[in-house]
Amino acid sequence: MNEHQKNRLDDDALISFARSYFAKSFPNPDRVGCPPPGALGRLAQDPTNADLSITEHLGRCSPCFQEYRELLAEIKAKRRPITVFWDRLRSIAIVAIVAVLCLAVLGISLLLWRSHKNELAHQHSRPAQVADLTGATKYAPFVLDLRNASTVRSGTPDAHLALKLPCKPLHVSVYLPDGSDTGQYTVSLESRSKPVLATSAAAQLRDHRIVLEFEGNLTSFPPGQYMLILASNNGLRLRQKVILEEPTKGS
Repeated sequence: MNEHQKNRLDDDALISFARSYFAKSFPNPDRVGCPPPGALGRLAQDPTNADLSITEHLGRCSPCFQEYRELLAEIKAKRRPITVFWDRLRSIAIVAIVAVLCLAVLGISLLLWRSHKNELAHQHSRPAQVADLTGATKYAPFVLDLRNASTVRSGTPDAHLALKLPCKPLHVSVYLPDGSDTGQYTVSLESRSKPVLATSAAAQLRDHRIVLEFEGNLTSFPPGQYMLILASNNGLRLRQKVILEEPTKGS
């Protein structure tokens, strides 16, 4: 066996391995991040001028890789008079793509490893999240009764006596004073006049009282005094001092 034949066998073995590996190892049933229609066809027609981003995508999407192989087979069937030339060109293109894909997969693996390492470090530096068996954050119900608070339509009202909240994920039901607006509110939690939590919520009449509900994960906030600010779209504004505390055992 001469050197040329040996090199051809090595190329064939590499191509066979690449086809099997990339055709099955990266399922993408939802076709996330796939190139637009026609892009794979242009790659198959002119592989020497391929878009690098598409060749990288082939290395992490088995459906696109299989579609690309089928397109190559169709083109080969249409160009039978130059079959030998096309086979050689296709082999060169696939070898080049495999080399690029291997480098891309290696780079992605390194990035994922670093991301996982940083995430573990981040998790160890803050309190653990409360989660159920599915891994979703579980919000504990909590009632904040502000029915005796006063509301204003302009200016900044005085805050009332501080109320206590545990530093944990909470589904908060706020009982608003009589006469408060229903509808949309902005909810913000401030520390030293700087917002640390902002969300929107809706207030509605329920059981003869106006209730505003919102969710907030307070796990990462340090214990201490904060200011809770509720503002309706109609100009009503309510400020309430709150004190975040470490949750008690069993709560």
